[in-house]
Amino acid sequence: MSSELVVNALDKIDSAFSQVHFPGEKSIVIGNLKDDEVINTRIVFEQEKDWRLINSTILDTAPNGLASALSFFSPKGFCFFIPAFMTADLHGKLLRVDPTFFLCLHIGALTTPDGVVLKTNINRDFPNETAARLGVFNRQQCEAIACYLTVVALRSDDDCAMECASGWKKLGASR
Repeated sequence: MSSELVVNALDKIDSAFSQVHFPGEKSIVIGNLKDDEVINTRIVFEQEKDWRLINSTILDTAPNGLASALSFFSPKGFCFFIPAFMTADLHGKLLRVDPTFFLCLHIGALTTPDGVVLKTNINRDFPNETAARLGVFNRQQCEAIACYLTVVALRSDDDCAMECASGWKKLGASR
């Protein structure tokens, strides 16, 4: 795979998410604030006000070595932090966390097998979370995510990631 594709994806991510603001310490996570993983995710990431400067080790291990932070971000938190995870992944710095999983989990819930974006949420497991998470991304961000997923698909011959990239492109086109 061409390093040009990776550089293009990195540029798109940086440009698309450059204006996303830190969501505020109280808006980083969702979930039970009595749960240790949720609390520790908030504690770790409330210090990270610029997604471009987050150490990849934090991304790959938080909270407390469990590597589960992406599961607990609020929609605004997810939008703010996902570019850090995608960038670290494109640089080969993530060993445990797979941003592709979280990006495909929700987009798959709102697209048909042929990639048509549905207006109704069909993911019975995460209906409110899916709609909320996808609702925060604008056209440019959807395109950057699609570009990232295309690189992931090409480097690992992953048909699911390529289908997911198509879903994000179509979601972006609908914005």
